[in-house]
Amino acid sequence: MQSLVNTIPTDSLFSNEEELYEIPKVYSSIKDMQRNKTLQRIKLNKSQTNDAPKDSIEYYKQELEKEKASHVETLLLLQKMKNEIKNLKETKELATPSDSSQETIVEQLQDQVNDLYDYIDELEFKQEALILENRNLTTELEEKNAEIDYLEQELETTKLSFDPNVCSYPKNEKPRTPIKLLCPAKYNHQIWEIFVKNDTTESGKLDIGELKSAISQGKWPALSLLTCKYLARHITKGGDSVNPEQFLEIWRFVSICKAVFSRHDSLRNSNTEWGHVPSYSLMEVFEELEIPISRAVLDTAVKNFRAPDHLFTWDEFIQFISMVRMWNMELKNMKINPHHVEHFMSVLSCSL
Repeated sequence: MQSLVNTIPTDSLFSNEEELYEIPKVYSSIKDMQRNKTLQRIKLNKSQTNDAPKDSIEYYKQELEKEKASHVETLLLLQKMKNEIKNLKETKELATPSDSSQETIVEQLQDQVNDLYDYIDELEFKQEALILENRNLTTELEEKNAEIDYLEQELETTKLSFDPNVCSYPKNEKPRTPIKLLCPAKYNHQIWEIFVKNDTTESGKLDIGELKSAISQGKWPALSLLTCKYLARHITKGGDSVNPEQFLEIWRFVSICKAVFSRHDSLRNSNTEWGHVPSYSLMEVFEELEIPISRAVLDTAVKNFRAPDHLFTWDEFIQFISMVRMWNMELKNMKINPHHVEHFMSVLSCSL
Protein backbone atom coordinates (compact mmCIF):
# COMPACT_ATOMS: atom_id res chain seq x y z
CA MET A 1 0.00 0.00 0.00
CA GLN A 2 2.90 2.31 0.75
CA SER A 3 4.15 1.87 -2.78
CA LEU A 4 0.71 2.88 -4.03
CA VAL A 5 0.80 6.15 -2.11
CA ASN A 6 4.26 6.90 -3.44
CA THR A 7 2.92 6.71 -6.99
CA ILE A 8 0.74 9.86 -6.49
CA PRO A 9 2.21 12.75 -8.60
CA THR A 10 2.40 15.31 -5.76
CA ASP A 11 5.07 17.48 -7.45
CA SER A 12 2.96 17.97 -10.54
CA LEU A 13 -0.07 18.83 -8.44
CA PHE A 14 1.79 21.73 -6.84
CA SER A 15 3.57 22.99 -9.92
CA ASN A 16 0.93 22.77 -12.64
CA GLU A 17 -2.23 24.78 -12.15
CA GLU A 18 -4.18 22.79 -14.73
CA GLU A 19 -3.94 19.63 -12.58
CA LEU A 20 -5.87 21.35 -9.81
CA TYR A 21 -8.98 20.19 -11.59
CA GLU A 22 -7.71 16.52 -11.85
CA ILE A 23 -8.07 15.77 -8.10
CA PRO A 24 -11.36 13.79 -8.39
CA LYS A 25 -9.89 11.60 -11.14
CA VAL A 26 -6.77 10.87 -9.11
CA TYR A 27 -8.86 10.04 -6.09
CA SER A 28 -11.06 7.64 -8.12
CA SER A 29 -8.06 5.89 -9.68
CA ILE A 30 -6.51 5.38 -6.25
CA LYS A 31 -9.71 3.72 -4.95
CA ASP A 32 -9.89 1.41 -7.99
CA MET A 33 -6.26 0.41 -7.56
CA GLN A 34 -6.83 -0.34 -3.88
CA ARG A 35 -9.91 -2.46 -4.58
CA ASN A 36 -8.22 -4.48 -7.33
CA LYS A 37 -5.14 -5.17 -5.24
CA THR A 38 -7.25 -6.30 -2.29
CA LEU A 39 -9.18 -8.76 -4.46
CA GLN A 40 -5.95 -10.11 -5.94
CA ARG A 41 -4.51 -10.74 -2.50
CA ILE A 42 -7.68 -12.51 -1.36
CA LYS A 43 -7.65 -14.75 -4.44
CA LEU A 44 -3.99 -15.47 -3.90
CA ASN A 45 -4.57 -16.54 -0.33
CA LYS A 46 -7.49 -18.78 -1.35
CA SER A 47 -5.40 -20.51 -3.97
CA GLN A 48 -2.66 -21.20 -1.43
CA THR A 49 -5.09 -22.80 1.12
CA ASN A 50 -7.51 -25.46 -0.14
CA ASP A 51 -9.47 -25.47 3.09
CA ALA A 52 -10.23 -22.21 4.70
CA PRO A 53 -9.55 -22.69 8.38
CA LYS A 54 -10.95 -20.45 11.04
CA ASP A 55 -7.54 -18.95 11.51
CA SER A 56 -7.40 -17.94 7.86
CA ILE A 57 -10.66 -15.97 8.27
CA GLU A 58 -9.06 -14.03 11.06
CA TYR A 59 -6.09 -13.53 8.83
CA TYR A 60 -8.35 -12.07 6.11
CA LYS A 61 -9.95 -9.77 8.64
CA GLN A 62 -6.55 -8.52 9.67
CA GLU A 63 -5.61 -7.93 6.09
CA LEU A 64 -8.84 -6.06 5.50
CA GLU A 65 -8.13 -3.89 8.54
CA LYS A 66 -4.70 -3.13 7.14
CA GLU A 67 -6.23 -2.24 3.79
CA LYS A 68 -8.81 -0.05 5.53
CA ALA A 69 -6.09 1.73 7.51
CA SER A 70 -4.11 2.20 4.33
CA HIS A 71 -7.23 3.58 2.65
CA VAL A 72 -7.83 6.07 5.48
CA GLU A 73 -4.18 7.13 5.28
CA THR A 74 -4.60 7.75 1.56
CA LEU A 75 -7.72 9.87 2.20
CA LEU A 76 -5.87 11.96 4.76
CA LEU A 77 -3.02 12.48 2.34
CA LEU A 78 -5.43 13.59 -0.37
CA GLN A 79 -7.15 16.01 2.02
CA LYS A 80 -3.78 17.47 2.94
CA MET A 81 -2.96 17.84 -0.73
CA LYS A 82 -6.31 19.61 -1.31
CA ASN A 83 -5.58 22.09 1.49
CA GLU A 84 -2.09 22.79 0.18
CA ILE A 85 -3.40 23.30 -3.35
CA LYS A 86 -6.08 25.68 -2.01
CA ASN A 87 -3.45 27.69 -0.13
CA LEU A 88 -1.25 27.75 -3.21
CA LYS A 89 -4.10 29.03 -5.35
CA GLU A 90 -4.94 31.83 -2.87
CA THR A 91 -1.29 32.82 -2.70
CA LYS A 92 -1.08 32.95 -6.47
CA GLU A 93 -4.21 35.13 -6.69
CA LEU A 94 -2.67 37.57 -4.23
CA ALA A 95 0.66 37.55 -6.06
CA THR A 96 -0.91 38.04 -9.50
CA PRO A 97 -4.00 40.28 -9.21
CA SER A 98 -6.51 40.61 -12.00
CA ASP A 99 -6.12 43.12 -14.82
CA SER A 100 -8.73 45.46 -13.34
CA SER A 101 -7.02 45.54 -9.96
CA GLN A 102 -3.67 46.11 -11.67
CA GLU A 103 -5.12 49.08 -13.56
CA THR A 104 -6.55 50.49 -10.32
CA ILE A 105 -3.20 50.20 -8.57
CA VAL A 106 -1.42 51.82 -11.52
CA GLU A 107 -3.92 54.70 -11.55
CA GLN A 108 -3.48 55.25 -7.81
CA LEU A 109 0.29 55.27 -8.15
CA GLN A 110 0.07 57.68 -11.10
CA ASP A 111 -2.15 60.02 -9.07
CA GLN A 112 0.37 59.96 -6.24
CA VAL A 113 3.19 60.73 -8.67
CA ASN A 114 1.20 63.65 -10.15
CA ASP A 115 0.51 65.00 -6.66
CA LEU A 116 4.21 64.83 -5.88
CA TYR A 117 5.06 66.71 -9.09
CA ASP A 118 2.48 69.39 -8.23
CA TYR A 119 3.92 69.69 -4.73
CA ILE A 120 7.44 70.01 -6.15
CA ASP A 121 6.27 72.76 -8.55
CA GLU A 122 4.63 74.60 -5.66
CA LEU A 123 7.81 74.37 -3.59
CA GLU A 124 9.91 75.64 -6.50
CA PHE A 125 7.53 78.58 -7.00
CA LYS A 126 7.72 79.45 -3.30
CA GLN A 127 11.49 79.14 -3.43
CA GLU A 128 11.72 81.57 -6.36
CA ALA A 129 9.42 84.02 -4.56
CA LEU A 130 11.56 83.82 -1.43
CA ILE A 131 14.74 84.33 -3.44
CA LEU A 132 13.25 87.41 -5.13
CA GLU A 133 12.01 88.80 -1.82
CA ASN A 134 15.40 88.17 -0.24
CA ARG A 135 17.10 89.95 -3.15
CA ASN A 136 14.77 92.96 -2.79
CA LEU A 137 15.32 93.10 0.95
CA THR A 138 19.07 92.90 0.45
CA THR A 139 18.98 95.77 -2.04
CA GLU A 140 16.79 97.84 0.28
CA LEU A 141 19.12 97.14 3.19
CA GLU A 142 22.13 98.23 1.15
CA GLU A 143 20.36 101.45 0.19
CA LYS A 144 19.45 102.14 3.81
CA ASN A 145 23.02 101.51 4.93
CA ALA A 146 24.34 103.86 2.24
CA GLU A 147 21.79 106.46 3.30
CA ILE A 148 22.83 106.12 6.94
CA ASP A 149 26.50 106.50 6.02
CA TYR A 150 25.72 109.63 4.01
CA LEU A 151 23.65 111.18 6.80
CA GLU A 152 26.31 110.38 9.38
CA GLN A 153 28.92 112.12 7.23
CA GLU A 154 26.64 115.14 6.76
CA LEU A 155 25.91 115.28 10.47
CA GLU A 156 29.58 115.10 11.35
CA THR A 157 30.41 117.82 8.83
CA THR A 158 27.68 120.05 10.24
CA LYS A 159 28.88 119.54 13.79
CA LEU A 160 32.40 120.53 12.79
CA SER A 161 31.17 123.60 10.91
CA PHE A 162 29.53 124.95 14.07
CA ASP A 163 32.26 123.97 16.49
CA PRO A 164 33.91 127.18 17.83
CA ASN A 165 37.20 125.31 18.06
CA VAL A 166 37.11 124.55 14.35
CA CYS A 167 35.82 127.75 12.77
CA SER A 168 35.38 131.33 13.90
CA TYR A 169 32.62 133.86 13.22
CA PRO A 170 32.74 137.62 12.81
CA LYS A 171 32.26 139.70 15.91
CA ASN A 172 28.70 140.22 17.17
CA GLU A 173 27.44 137.45 14.81
CA LYS A 174 25.96 134.30 16.27
CA PRO A 175 26.35 131.05 14.38
CA ARG A 176 23.23 129.95 12.57
CA THR A 177 21.44 126.89 13.89
CA PRO A 178 21.15 124.29 11.13
CA ILE A 179 17.94 122.36 10.71
CA LYS A 180 17.86 118.73 11.77
CA LEU A 181 19.43 116.68 8.99
CA LEU A 182 17.90 113.34 9.90
CA CYS A 183 14.69 112.78 7.94
CA PRO A 184 11.62 112.43 10.22
CA ALA A 185 9.60 109.25 9.82
CA LYS A 186 6.57 111.05 8.33
CA TYR A 187 8.62 112.54 5.45
CA ASN A 188 9.63 110.99 2.21
CA HIS A 189 13.42 111.00 2.15
CA GLN A 190 13.59 112.37 -1.41
CA ILE A 191 11.28 115.30 -0.60
CA TRP A 192 13.19 115.96 2.62
CA GLU A 193 16.46 116.04 0.70
CA ILE A 194 14.98 118.50 -1.81
CA PHE A 195 13.93 120.78 1.05
CA VAL A 196 17.36 120.62 2.72
CA LYS A 197 19.25 121.30 -0.51
CA ASN A 198 17.11 124.33 -1.38
CA ASP A 199 17.24 125.80 2.11
CA THR A 200 20.31 127.83 1.20
CA THR A 201 20.03 130.04 4.30
CA GLU A 202 19.77 126.95 6.54
CA SER A 203 16.95 128.67 8.39
CA GLY A 204 14.63 125.68 8.35
CA LYS A 205 12.25 127.51 5.98
CA LEU A 206 11.98 128.16 2.24
CA ASP A 207 11.24 131.65 0.97
CA ILE A 208 9.30 132.14 -2.28
CA GLY A 209 12.42 131.90 -4.47
CA GLU A 210 13.65 128.77 -2.69
CA LEU A 211 10.16 127.29 -2.86
CA LYS A 212 10.07 127.88 -6.63
CA SER A 213 13.40 126.09 -7.04
CA ALA A 214 12.37 123.21 -4.77
CA ILE A 215 8.87 122.61 -6.14
CA SER A 216 10.16 122.70 -9.73
CA GLN A 217 12.16 119.52 -9.06
CA GLY A 218 9.00 117.42 -9.20
CA LYS A 219 7.87 115.48 -12.26
CA TRP A 220 5.95 118.40 -13.72
CA PRO A 221 6.78 121.71 -15.48
CA ALA A 222 8.30 124.51 -13.44
CA LEU A 223 5.96 126.94 -11.65
CA SER A 224 6.23 130.72 -11.71
CA LEU A 225 7.07 132.91 -8.71
CA LEU A 226 3.50 134.21 -8.60
CA THR A 227 2.08 130.68 -8.48
CA CYS A 228 4.51 129.72 -5.70
CA LYS A 229 3.47 132.88 -3.85
CA TYR A 230 -0.19 131.82 -4.02
CA LEU A 231 0.75 128.34 -2.78
CA ALA A 232 2.73 129.71 0.16
CA ARG A 233 0.09 132.34 1.05
CA HIS A 234 -2.65 129.72 1.23
CA ILE A 235 -0.66 127.14 3.21
CA THR A 236 0.77 129.64 5.68
CA LYS A 237 -2.39 131.80 5.79
CA GLY A 238 -0.59 134.86 4.50
CA GLY A 239 3.10 134.07 5.07
CA ASP A 240 5.96 134.21 2.58
CA SER A 241 7.99 131.18 3.72
CA VAL A 242 7.20 127.54 4.42
CA ASN A 243 8.61 125.05 6.92
CA PRO A 244 9.20 121.35 6.12
CA GLU A 245 5.64 120.32 7.03
CA GLN A 246 4.13 123.06 4.88
CA PHE A 247 6.46 122.20 2.00
CA LEU A 248 5.37 118.57 2.22
CA GLU A 249 1.71 119.67 2.12
CA ILE A 250 2.37 121.82 -0.96
CA TRP A 251 4.19 118.93 -2.66
CA ARG A 252 1.27 116.56 -2.04
CA PHE A 253 -1.24 119.14 -3.27
CA VAL A 254 0.68 119.72 -6.52
CA SER A 255 0.97 115.93 -7.02
CA ILE A 256 -2.82 115.58 -6.72
CA CYS A 257 -3.35 118.51 -9.11
CA LYS A 258 -1.05 116.81 -11.61
CA ALA A 259 -3.32 113.73 -11.73
CA VAL A 260 -6.46 115.88 -12.08
CA PHE A 261 -4.84 118.02 -14.81
CA SER A 262 -3.94 114.87 -16.79
CA ARG A 263 -7.54 113.65 -16.69
CA HIS A 264 -8.97 116.93 -18.00
CA ASP A 265 -6.14 117.87 -20.38
CA SER A 266 -7.76 118.48 -23.77
CA LEU A 267 -4.53 117.40 -25.52
CA ARG A 268 -3.89 114.26 -23.46
CA ASN A 269 -4.39 112.00 -26.50
CA SER A 270 -1.89 113.93 -28.63
CA ASN A 271 1.89 113.92 -28.57
CA THR A 272 1.90 117.00 -26.34
CA GLU A 273 2.78 115.97 -22.78
CA TRP A 274 1.34 119.08 -21.12
CA GLY A 275 -1.57 120.79 -22.83
CA HIS A 276 -4.28 122.86 -21.16
CA VAL A 277 -7.58 122.48 -19.28
CA PRO A 278 -10.67 124.32 -20.62
CA SER A 279 -12.67 126.46 -18.22
CA TYR A 280 -15.83 124.38 -18.64
CA SER A 281 -14.04 121.48 -16.90
CA LEU A 282 -13.13 123.50 -13.80
CA MET A 283 -16.32 122.68 -11.89
CA GLU A 284 -15.49 118.99 -12.14
CA VAL A 285 -11.88 119.77 -11.20
CA PHE A 286 -12.92 121.45 -7.94
CA GLU A 287 -15.29 118.60 -7.15
CA GLU A 288 -12.47 116.09 -7.58
CA LEU A 289 -10.19 118.22 -5.39
CA GLU A 290 -13.03 118.50 -2.83
CA ILE A 291 -12.84 122.31 -2.86
CA PRO A 292 -16.32 123.78 -2.24
CA ILE A 293 -17.21 126.56 -4.67
CA SER A 294 -20.42 127.85 -6.21
CA ARG A 295 -20.95 128.30 -9.90
CA ALA A 296 -21.28 132.08 -9.47
CA VAL A 297 -17.97 132.39 -7.62
CA LEU A 298 -16.25 130.14 -10.16
CA ASP A 299 -17.54 132.15 -13.13
CA THR A 300 -16.43 135.39 -11.49
CA ALA A 301 -13.00 133.92 -10.73
CA VAL A 302 -12.54 132.77 -14.32
CA LYS A 303 -13.59 136.21 -15.57
CA ASN A 304 -11.07 137.98 -13.31
CA PHE A 305 -8.25 135.57 -14.04
CA ARG A 306 -8.14 136.59 -17.72
CA ALA A 307 -6.77 133.29 -19.01
CA PRO A 308 -6.32 133.43 -22.83
CA ASP A 309 -9.42 131.89 -24.41
CA HIS A 310 -10.18 130.48 -20.96
CA LEU A 311 -7.63 127.70 -21.52
CA PHE A 312 -5.49 127.02 -18.47
CA THR A 313 -1.89 125.84 -18.86
CA TRP A 314 -0.21 123.85 -16.08
CA ASP A 315 1.15 126.93 -14.28
CA GLU A 316 -2.13 128.84 -14.72
CA PHE A 317 -4.05 125.78 -13.54
CA ILE A 318 -2.11 125.57 -10.24
CA GLN A 319 -2.19 129.35 -9.81
CA PHE A 320 -5.94 129.56 -10.39
CA ILE A 321 -6.76 126.72 -8.00
CA SER A 322 -4.51 128.27 -5.33
CA MET A 323 -6.19 131.66 -5.80
CA VAL A 324 -9.67 130.18 -5.50
CA ARG A 325 -8.70 128.23 -2.38
CA MET A 326 -7.32 131.40 -0.80
CA TRP A 327 -10.33 133.48 -1.84
CA ASN A 328 -12.69 130.81 -0.59
CA MET A 329 -10.92 130.82 2.77
CA GLU A 330 -10.99 134.62 3.04
CA LEU A 331 -14.67 134.78 2.08
CA LYS A 332 -15.48 132.24 4.76
CA ASN A 333 -13.48 134.00 7.46
CA MET A 334 -14.62 137.54 6.60
CA LYS A 335 -18.22 136.57 5.70
CA ILE A 336 -18.17 138.61 2.50
CA ASN A 337 -21.54 139.30 0.86
CA PRO A 338 -21.77 137.18 -2.34
CA HIS A 339 -22.79 140.33 -4.26
CA HIS A 340 -19.39 141.86 -3.46
CA VAL A 341 -17.34 138.81 -4.47
CA GLU A 342 -16.12 140.29 -7.76
CA HIS A 343 -14.87 143.49 -6.14
CA PHE A 344 -13.25 141.57 -3.30
CA MET A 345 -11.33 139.26 -5.62
CA SER A 346 -10.12 142.09 -7.80
CA VAL A 347 -8.77 143.91 -4.73
CA LEU A 348 -7.14 140.72 -3.44
CA SER A 349 -5.49 140.07 -6.82
CA CYS A 350 -4.02 143.58 -6.84
CA SER A 351 -2.65 143.10 -3.32
CA LEU A 352 -0.70 140.08 -4.49
